[in-house]
Amino acid sequence: MSRAPLEHARDFLFSACLAAFPLFFLTIKGWTNVFLFLLVLLSAAYWRELKGSFQEAKFDRSAWAVTLALASGTGAILLAQAIRGEPALRELDGPSRMLLAIPVFLVVRERRIDFVKAFQYVCPVSLLIAALVATYWPAPRADGRLATGFVDPITFGNYALVLGFLSFLSIDILSKDRPVIRGLKLCGLAVGIFLSIWSQSRSGWLAIPFLVVFWLLAYRGALSTAARAVCVGALLGIVAASYYFLDFFRDRIDTAFESLLSWWTGANPDTAVGYRLTMWRIALVLFSRRPLEGWGDQGYIPALEGDPDIAALATPLARVAMYTGPHNEILAGMVQAGVFGLVYKLMLFVVPLAIFLKGLRSDSTHAYAASVLGAGLVIGLFICGFFGEQVFYLKFQSSFYGLMIASLCGMVLWKPGPSETAGPSNAGR
Repeated sequence: MSRAPLEHARDFLFSACLAAFPLFFLTIKGWTNVFLFLLVLLSAAYWRELKGSFQEAKFDRSAWAVTLALASGTGAILLAQAIRGEPALRELDGPSRMLLAIPVFLVVRERRIDFVKAFQYVCPVSLLIAALVATYWPAPRADGRLATGFVDPITFGNYALVLGFLSFLSIDILSKDRPVIRGLKLCGLAVGIFLSIWSQSRSGWLAIPFLVVFWLLAYRGALSTAARAVCVGALLGIVAASYYFLDFFRDRIDTAFESLLSWWTGANPDTAVGYRLTMWRIALVLFSRRPLEGWGDQGYIPALEGDPDIAALATPLARVAMYTGPHNEILAGMVQAGVFGLVYKLMLFVVPLAIFLKGLRSDSTHAYAASVLGAGLVIGLFICGFFGEQVFYLKFQSSFYGLMIASLCGMVLWKPGPSETAGPSNAGR
């Protein structure tokens, strides 16, 4: 068999696995991790090309920045552990998944693989599947919050909301969609919001205004100002209707404001919102105690009772709540690995976002498409991870984010062809 058919078969298999990893992300345990390892194994078939890629000037600073961002977690944890003298392989579970995404990024960039072409359909379909599973085979929970068997309600709601907006952002992203495809993507948005509301994950709800503003600023399609106003009005209408007609939604919103006020005045610090704000303060105290080496995953637990400053600012119930971490992605990194953890968490958000914001100005349809979806992903998960539970706490979350960043950054930074001086035409938008 000649080399060309083998290369086409290799690219097809790699692209198929890349398209499949988001499909059952929220519904089948281990699905995303399996496809991460499959893609890493398939990347070995590109070894000769990837080795040559590093030796060329075309592997620029942006490509190095993405590579270092994906490797930063493993490096930060190892440095902090070395300073503490406490090696623990389990702490590398999540960061190592992002490290493994590096060869995927290199292959997408080297072979100019179009991830968005499949993802724009896979994204809404994955949400429809999640809705079916969560509706007919929900996780048994006494509080009635929606989730699937292995995904907790906060994680489920956060990722469903972000994926719903990615479905919305993908409308006309590569070319003008047919009405049925546009309907599918709008359905993805509706289902994502529905799942987020019924999961009762308030941190996901906080991401909605940020994502709406991003869409208004980034969208280059042919929608008139009136049409954009209708879209925003429809979203606001959904939120308002949910508040007035869904008791649990109204209770969650009202309780959040009441909890914030009672924490601020000191009337009752032991509320859901109060716990979270107190945990942030505890995290800052812990960081000040070990700013370089951090505490590891749960090495700080003895300090929750023994540190006088923590005892002074936190009730016993708040200290117990802190056992699961500060419920803030940035602060979690600072507690775990000190300043190295702070740098690593910031790199995971800032570096891809910088790549995507630059890509929004590109004349390449594919670079622009990947940048819109990538920026939406980063903005959405940053808000969810800042005001809610950590979004990279579990292995499947790290695998998903690592593969998304690798695929979308790889598209933005496609290696130019031998006779190319610019990316593809942007005539489709």
